Amino acid sequence: MRAVGKKANKTKGEKMEIKDKVTKAINKQINAELYSSYLYLAMAAYFEAKNWPGFGRWMRLQAQEENSHAMKFYDYVLQRGGKVVLDDIKAADAEWKTPLEVFEDVYYHELKGEKERALNCKDAL
Repeated sequence: MRAVGKKANKTKGEKMEIKDKVTKAINKQINAELYSSYLYLAMAAYFEAKNWPGFGRWMRLQAQEENSHAMKFYDYVLQRGGKVVLDDIKAADAEWKTPLEVFEDVYYHELKGEKERALNCKDAL
């Protein structure tokens, strides 16, 4: 077992192998991040259609952040020689009654995401 902080012994250009169950868990996370991005973009569209550009801009930024998380995982899998598997993204809700309802959905979505991340990590062990 190598010490923490030390580089693994490998030749230049050689990819560090990634285990299948880790790849599977990361792929699940990639898809979860992409769904979050999709959901937040739907929320941005709702706000912009209601002429609330500040809320819309905020949700666009959240969508971009979630997409960037997905891409970090995507790059990680590829750099380790794994295979990225992109599943279907389910349709996001696109109607809310109030801005408060939207942000309550964001809150509950983030809580659900934390639980999913914990399960994905557990699956990878």
